[in-house]
Amino acid sequence: QPKSHIHVAVPEVVQPNHNAFSFHCWVSLDRSCADADQRNMRRMLYSFYAGSTGFEAFFTKDLVLVVAVHSKKRGLKTVSLIEPLTPQEWHSVCVVHISSKKHDKVTIQVLVDG
Repeated sequence: QPKSHIHVAVPEVVQPNHNAFSFHCWVSLDRSCADADQRNMRRMLYSFYAGSTGFEAFFTKDLVLVVAVHSKKRGLKTVSLIEPLTPQEWHSVCVVHISSKKHDKVTIQVLVDG
């Protein structure tokens, strides 16, 4: 598989009885992402979907991390970091998704190098 298509993906996410999901990894992005000529270019970190509901995280061509939650009921919710990651340096990335059925809301927490 070409390097540009390497990411974490599962065929289908079974709706868990739990109300939280977390993902942690170490990433080092090369300059080809920052120097990409494509306007909407993005590098997927992970993509977990079950029908029209799911979670995904990706880096924009400017090396900014974007985390998104999609659901029929809540629509689309995204979080973007303001500062881009430094290319060719290792970064610790931790993303936590917390759903509250009682209050019908989603909380996304993102920690980078923290």
